[in-house]
Amino acid sequence: MLYCLTLGNNLQHWHISISAPSIVVYDNACKLHSYSLNRNPDFFRDTWFLVDRLHWFNHKGCNDGYNLNDYAQFQNLNSQAAEQCNSSLGKLKSMLSYMTNKNFHMHCKFYLWVLNQRKVKL
Repeated sequence: MLYCLTLGNNLQHWHISISAPSIVVYDNACKLHSYSLNRNPDFFRDTWFLVDRLHWFNHKGCNDGYNLNDYAQFQNLNSQAAEQCNSSLGKLKSMLSYMTNKNFHMHCKFYLWVLNQRKVKL
């Protein structure tokens, strides 16, 4: 499982090593889809963008193809996993805000690694 880290309203550069994700579940996936295809259409050509369950009701003008609930294969998917993970980062906010960029990224990576290790042990 890949955890996504977002920092406020600032878009961070993705460190891309091999290929784009095959599926992206995000609260504003419809706009992210358009943004991604405008920035790097070849890279995101085969990526499937879906709006998570919690946020779908706000997407009145979006194509139903973005609705995660319309796909039976994702019935048991926790579409809020990234948000749940990111909300736990709030515990670190005061400590992280005083770090240098290098230390900030090191601590975030370590924290996410610990969360992943706990998930693997479940």
